Amino acid sequence: MAFRRTHLAPSLLLALPVAFALSGCGDATSPSPPPDAAAQDLDTPAATPDEPAVVDTAAPDVPVAPDVPPPRDVPVPPDVPSPPDVPAATDVPVATDVPVATDVPVATDVPVATAPNADCAMATALSGTTHLSAEDLRRALGSPASASCGAGNRLFYAITVPPASSILVTVTPTGAPAWDPYVRVLDACRDSLPLCSRVASYAAAGAPEHLRYVNSYSSGMTGLPIAHDVLIDVAAQGPAGTFDLDVRVDPPAPNATCDGALPLPTDGSTVHADLGRGGSTGSLCLGGLTGVPTLYYEATVPPGSELIATMTPTGAPPYGAELFSYTTCPGTCRARVHTGSDGAPEAIVVPNDGPTAQTLRIGASATASTPLGTFDLTGRVAPQFYVTSSISASCETVPSVGHYSTVNNVTPVRALPFAFALFGDAVAGYGLSANGFMQLVAGTSGTVAPTPINRAIPLAEAPNGVVAPFWDALAPRPTFGSDLRAGVVGTAPARRFVVEWSDWGLVEDPTARLRFQAKLFEATQVIELHYCSLAMGTMTDLQTARHATVGVENAAGTRAVLIGANNRRVITSGGGFRLTPR
Repeated sequence: MAFRRTHLAPSLLLALPVAFALSGCGDATSPSPPPDAAAQDLDTPAATPDEPAVVDTAAPDVPVAPDVPPPRDVPVPPDVPSPPDVPAATDVPVATDVPVATDVPVATDVPVATAPNADCAMATALSGTTHLSAEDLRRALGSPASASCGAGNRLFYAITVPPASSILVTVTPTGAPAWDPYVRVLDACRDSLPLCSRVASYAAAGAPEHLRYVNSYSSGMTGLPIAHDVLIDVAAQGPAGTFDLDVRVDPPAPNATCDGALPLPTDGSTVHADLGRGGSTGSLCLGGLTGVPTLYYEATVPPGSELIATMTPTGAPPYGAELFSYTTCPGTCRARVHTGSDGAPEAIVVPNDGPTAQTLRIGASATASTPLGTFDLTGRVAPQFYVTSSISASCETVPSVGHYSTVNNVTPVRALPFAFALFGDAVAGYGLSANGFMQLVAGTSGTVAPTPINRAIPLAEAPNGVVAPFWDALAPRPTFGSDLRAGVVGTAPARRFVVEWSDWGLVEDPTARLRFQAKLFEATQVIELHYCSLAMGTMTDLQTARHATVGVENAAGTRAVLIGANNRRVITSGGGFRLTPR
């Protein structure tokens, strides 16, 4: 029995603490068994051979630690790898996958702060010539839609333009992507304004836009030029961005008045000038606009000669040029030329019909107050081929060569009944346009273009070689139609070839009623224009050549006698003109 007790004591000592620890009655904080517990168990009488359970089952049943290995099977640190398996910081990278600051650039694309000058009442004041950098049109959010010239987000700038001076406004878009600005000038901050000058995307996106504004205001009491306050308005065609604003104040040019006219070279050399530095015309000149800037030039022309001046608009955007001739200053207008085509050259022929040399003045102008740009002006003096004089109408009866009820009709070219010369060059055939002109050609066959839109002459563009008593868009009279007539009157060698436009109206005013003739004289080579009857319809002055060309041009389109181009009251019913070769 002693041997047996000595053999079992170590097993009991090892098993009891493990069993206690694994029992459901304790935890990690349960007090350990008292130190003498093992001693008390060892003092218990040893089991007999008939009680093996105490010895044989306790040792194998106690090793709960190997069969229930919670310490090894619940390795919380290795099996619950919170940092790797729940990578909140890595799998939900708010700062990286939701890059609010980068992908939603609210601060840059939609500026929150609206600029004060987005309201026209808070326009930024400019003092004379100014340069502003990095103006941001995106800060124009909230601009009032009630300002004139249409609604839209805009920035406003205010400036006082000195008397008779002008400003050149340049808006240069900056940054990327390229955007398309436009600029306007307003009289004041309200609707329905008399002045609204606009340049809208003449240049490509990313390119500067320019606007010239000329102060043509004058005192109602003294008539002298006065300063004028205006607003500059910058907006965008589509998306907006930043821009540089340059405003340059220019004084008027020395020849901005008729009395200050500068010499015009007549040797074919070119004068280059800026119409934006011109002065107001001050008075209505044969249908021209008042208040449009004009620059004045003069040349001395011998008797029997004529001054031919050609004005060519340059730069962009194009504008419609006009030329005037004056007999006296400050503005007794003698003739006006305007074809109506923006950017096209204009030429005016000013004859000296007097017996002595004369100083002839011309004015270079435009068809509207905006846009205004630069131009080239050339002049030359040539002998006058025809002497022009006024006559009374004397209309003759000739047969019809065509009856028309539609517009834009022509006759084929036919042979003239006798030899004739136009500006000294022989012509053999003629064709008629229902739009008020006859075309003389070298041959005896062909056709004539109807060309309803009249031109100032001389002009190299077709038609050339024209005799134009009333070149305009004519219309057959309602119900009965209208006639072209032609025939020879008299006997050789003093015959006259008579062409008539009989009972025509105007496309603009079909109720007008016009009858007029052109005559070619065999013996003298004289050309005459006769106005048999000019009855007004519903529109004033159209029957007096307000929108017509009256004159004669050579076959090359280089010489002409221009009696009028879009000049009201240049012809009268019962009147006429005689062109006699020198």
